[in-house]
Amino acid sequence: MKNVKLILVIVLLTLISISAQPGLGNGMQGLKHGPIAKLNLTPEQEKQFMDINLEHQKKMIDVKAQIEKNQVDMKKVMAEKNIDEKKLFDLTDANSKLQAQMKNFAVKKWLDIYKIL
Repeated sequence: MKNVKLILVIVLLTLISISAQPGLGNGMQGLKHGPIAKLNLTPEQEKQFMDINLEHQKKMIDVKAQIEKNQVDMKKVMAEKNIDEKKLFDLTDANSKLQAQMKNFAVKKWLDIYKIL
């Protein structure tokens, strides 16, 4: 039974880790090429667009770093002889909240960009 719980926790951690991985990037090279170029943004709008993206990236870096720290703490808890279930669930809940926060940041970024168009 302990092995089943341990395997379940490892699978859960793996899924959390995979979902927290960065995507293909969020570079600004798309401003001059691709769909963004078709928007015919003014120089001021381009600057605002870039500022919004860069601020979003900073926020995401901070949240992802905290998620990774929590994952390290989870590994430490799971390595102990007597697993502290409450601490493990607290860390899992914290990561879930951080992932929700990341989604909220993405929506706010979209709204901020929408406002400058």
